[in-house]
Amino acid sequence: WRIEKGDYDMSHVRWDYGKPFTYDGSERRVVLRGLPEGVLPSYRGNSATDAGSYKAAVSFTVSDSHNFNTPEPMELDWEIRKADYDMSGAFWDYNGEFMYNGRMHEVSLRGLPEGVRPVYSGNAAVDTGSYEAVSDLIPYDAGNYNKPAIGNCNWQIVKADYDMSAVRWDYDGAVPFNGREQSVMLEQLPNGVSA
Repeated sequence: WRIEKGDYDMSHVRWDYGKPFTYDGSERRVVLRGLPEGVLPSYRGNSATDAGSYKAAVSFTVSDSHNFNTPEPMELDWEIRKADYDMSGAFWDYNGEFMYNGRMHEVSLRGLPEGVRPVYSGNAAVDTGSYEAVSDLIPYDAGNYNKPAIGNCNWQIVKADYDMSAVRWDYDGAVPFNGREQSVMLEQLPNGVSA
């Protein structure tokens, strides 16, 4: 007569993985829970740090191979998803229209999270006008982070007023008649202004 080997009860064995992880720089690991006493797992591909898709595999050894069959190997497809940068503190440093002064004016982003580099277009000008600044945000670690984005900035340079505070008429008082045409003119006009 014969007593055959028994099977371990693997009906309660589960991977401790419910949904994809999100990258945070730490090592992530998936393992089996609920293994019966005497079943020893040997894992491959069950830990990773970077974002990506992975396949974990586990084979088993048993402490009582004389009386129990070794369970079949198991596999799991698991994932670490890319993280999003926290853009809540990012803003354009534009508080109101600039006044033309012949020099370059520009707007730029402040409060960007570490690891994000802005590439600008339309953010600098000299002449009066309305402009739209755009920034392409480049993550240094594109393998582990989603590409961030921020809205455009509409900004203006408005016309300046000439400084006319020193302008005076060249008239000191009545001129006696002398038969010639008399005239009065403005003095101290700023450069660029003619009368």
